[in-house]
Amino acid sequence: MGKHLTFILLLIISAAITVTAQELNIDVKVTTPISPTADPKLFETLEKSVAELFNNTKWTDDEVASEERINGTVRITIVEEKSSNSFVADIIVQSERPVFKAVYVTPMLNYIDKSVSFNYDINQPIQRSDNVYLDQLSSILTFYAYAIIALDYDSFSSLGGEEYWQGAQNVINAIPSGLTNGTGWDSGATTVRRNRYWLVENMLNPKVRPYRQSFYDYHIKGLDTMYEDADKGRAIMLAAVNVYGEVNSNYNNSMVMRLMADTKRDEVIEVFQVGDKGQKTKVRSTMLKIDPTQADRYNVLK
Repeated sequence: MGKHLTFILLLIISAAITVTAQELNIDVKVTTPISPTADPKLFETLEKSVAELFNNTKWTDDEVASEERINGTVRITIVEEKSSNSFVADIIVQSERPVFKAVYVTPMLNYIDKSVSFNYDINQPIQRSDNVYLDQLSSILTFYAYAIIALDYDSFSSLGGEEYWQGAQNVINAIPSGLTNGTGWDSGATTVRRNRYWLVENMLNPKVRPYRQSFYDYHIKGLDTMYEDADKGRAIMLAAVNVYGEVNSNYNNSMVMRLMADTKRDEVIEVFQVGDKGQKTKVRSTMLKIDPTQADRYNVLK
């Protein structure tokens, strides 16, 4: 009886070790000027606090095994010190997802949030802020946590990230009206339309829904099946890229298409370099419309 009880306890302990409460595994680095005027310890605690927010917060109600955590990187480069606790930074946010039965990982997000202004004091907590505004940095990082999760979930089930895109929207809704103008939270960038506001606007816009549905096909039915039938997987990915082109035509100058190109450009080129001539022609034609500033990159598909 004692041995049976011990065995059961070991199983319970093993299960507890396997499952983790957190969804994110984000590598955080803060880069400072060569001779910062602020206390260097401030940047050390900033890096630690950002990592703790991403990696020690429970963002969803799902149980996640350690190997299922979403990997990513956040690079915060201080470009200006306004004072001892006031800074301007460029923030690079990247995430990835494994491809089924492959050593390859596929990029999910690759975005640079430029000229972000924020205040930070040594050992200041950076906290999850869904429906309440605490400070600029807490809101921005909470926003990107939701964006990373939403993209990942969208790739594993059709429109699976809806709840988390709404979570990102809630972060925006909580920003005080006096703090939105020119800080990446507003729709004021009517020409460029490249900021946090427009990312969520796009992802929740009915015009973009076909993109998100094809984003799922691209990954689950395309990339994840390449190990079994590369030609079939590539054909499904081509169909998804064709839908991307349709969405680009229906919603011109959308941020989501720019983000897709910046994130998936190299992958699309690599996958279709070995496709047949018809596939290469179709993909190149579509991507040139979506990503015209990088036209030369697609010459390998001629």
